[in-house]
Amino acid sequence: MFNPTATEEEIAKGMAQIQFKENYILKRGIGGAMNCVFKKNVLEENKMKKQIKKIIQKNNFNGAYWLLQPWISQLQNGEMKLYFINGKYSYGFIMQFEKIGPGSKFNVQELRIDSSMWNTYGVPSAIKLGEQVYAELLKKAPSLAVVFRLDVFRDETGAFIINELEHFGNMWFSFQHTTIAEEKLSEIAIAISEYFIRSFK
Repeated sequence: MFNPTATEEEIAKGMAQIQFKENYILKRGIGGAMNCVFKKNVLEENKMKKQIKKIIQKNNFNGAYWLLQPWISQLQNGEMKLYFINGKYSYGFIMQFEKIGPGSKFNVQELRIDSSMWNTYGVPSAIKLGEQVYAELLKKAPSLAVVFRLDVFRDETGAFIINELEHFGNMWFSFQHTTIAEEKLSEIAIAISEYFIRSFK
C-alpha cells in the first residue's frame, strides 16, 4: 500500500513484498470503477518504480492511498461483490469484465436466489464464507463488521478467494450501480446507529 506522495524508495520496499510474474495491478484504495485500476507489464525494477510513481502522481485525485498486487487472471472470469449487514447477507452482484484496465467495459448482474446463477456461481458457499469473515471481524474489528462488502472470485481449482474486504465508505461506490442501494440505505443506517448506541453506553 502506498500513500499519494510515495517515493521511489518506498515503492521499492512495497515491491519487495510481492512475487511478480508477468503483470501487476496498481489501483486506488478508494476507486471509481475501472478508471482507477491499471494493469501493467512487469519491467526491470527501476522502470517499475518510475512507472508506478508516474501513475500515482498523474491520477492522485482526492488523495487516496494506492494498492499494488500481482495480476490475477481468474478475476476476468467474474468477481462477486456481497454485502453484509450485521453478518447477514443483504445483496450481491457479479461483475464481469471484457478486460481489466482503464475504460474497460464490464457487465453487472444482480445475484438473485430465483435465478440459475445463484447455484451456478455458488452464491450460498460464498455467503457462508462471508459469515465466517463476519465472525472474525467481530473479534478483531467490530466496527467494520457492522456493514461490509466482501469481494470474492474462484481460482483455478474452483475455491473462493477473497480479493477485497471493503468498509462502508468503499462499498458504497459499487452499491450505487443499482437502485437497491436506496432500498438498503435505511437498513444500513439503523445498523450503524445501533452500533454507536451500544459502543457509547
